[in-house]
Amino acid sequence: ADFSGATMHNVFFGELSFIDLGAYITDCCFNSDGSLIAASLCNHVVVLIEVKTQKIKYYLTGHTDVVEAVSFHPFKNLLASTGRDKTIIIWDVTTGKLLHKIKSHLAHINDVKYSPN
Repeated sequence: ADFSGATMHNVFFGELSFIDLGAYITDCCFNSDGSLIAASLCNHVVVLIEVKTQKIKYYLTGHTDVVEAVSFHPFKNLLASTGRDKTIIIWDVTTGKLLHKIKSHLAHINDVKYSPN
């Protein structure tokens, strides 16, 4: 089915043009208002993409191995990322700054989610 013109609760269905990120995507998600996509990559980087312009807003660097997962905070401008380097990183998505890096896990972390409350 072609959903290219459909809308639902201010969500636009369509297709983003190809954006070469230079590495395989391991996970991706939209922020709560649908204006940003976060993509975790196998080259140790997280990329924030502005949906409207389809331009890369930030390359977030701080992981030292494959980034496995990303998750936007439901109410704040924060993003969590995690991966094979046994860390969770909290990012400010308005500035692209690394805010917190949580280390000391025994094994790599393959997922991260914010609680909805």
